[in-house]
Amino acid sequence: KRNRIPMWIGEVSHIWIGRLLEGKINADLVIGKAQDAVCAQWREAVANARRIERGQWVHPKDRVFLEHIRGEVDEEELEQGLHQIEDCINAVIVDDYQLHFEEARAAGRYTFVETELGPSDFETQSITIQQGAERIKVFTKLDCVVEGPRNRYRIIDWKTGVPPSDEAASFQIRLYASWLQQQLEKAGRDWGEAEVEAYSVFLPSGDRHGGRLSKADINSSLDEALAASRGLSKLHTQLVDQDGYLRQNQRHLCEPTPAEGRCSPCEFRDCCEDAWTE
Repeated sequence: KRNRIPMWIGEVSHIWIGRLLEGKINADLVIGKAQDAVCAQWREAVANARRIERGQWVHPKDRVFLEHIRGEVDEEELEQGLHQIEDCINAVIVDDYQLHFEEARAAGRYTFVETELGPSDFETQSITIQQGAERIKVFTKLDCVVEGPRNRYRIIDWKTGVPPSDEAASFQIRLYASWLQQQLEKAGRDWGEAEVEAYSVFLPSGDRHGGRLSKADINSSLDEALAASRGLSKLHTQLVDQDGYLRQNQRHLCEPTPAEGRCSPCEFRDCCEDAWTE
């Protein structure tokens, strides 16, 4: 029996899917490598949990798994996790996503994979939205983009949650298209004639929600972001996390949850006022 995919499974799957799309690992090897990495990380997390129980200090970067781990290895839970990671990555391989990225790179077309970015590249994922006197900055977390022939772009955002009943493109995925537009315009690429498809792809089923976006669809995401920010006391920074919620410095619309094991792997830690520090 395969239960609902836990968040940490989604996080690990995302990393190895990114490496696959980057061309850093072969499709025949990626599942085994991902599973080996999880086994090693899992057992190290258990060892760290025991160190903390004994009052020993553990560096924040080594606490990533600790909210999922108890003080012993649960072999059944680990085995289920390994099967779930296999299912998630295999869904990407079966649908040949990696081949589209390989073909695009060979032809010199545009590709973007979020896992290629380093911590110093966080700012590149932001969008500045201005309408009259209103001006906000939105940080996005887009997974990947690939350019096909004839100026066609496909945006993909991997999901491991429960698919919604509405199969239309979400606010989140439409906002990602706005980010793509700004990136291409900065690079001097022709956006006016571009065709854009954007999908939330749910793993391990492979179900796709979204479709082709019109310019009106993309522009509406900017209006929605501005509308969501009105009435808040701070308007300079908005965050869009992997679940698509609009946040304001992780404040106002949701409470921050600072902790060593949560803040160190969080992609928003560098612009969050409440991030945990040593």
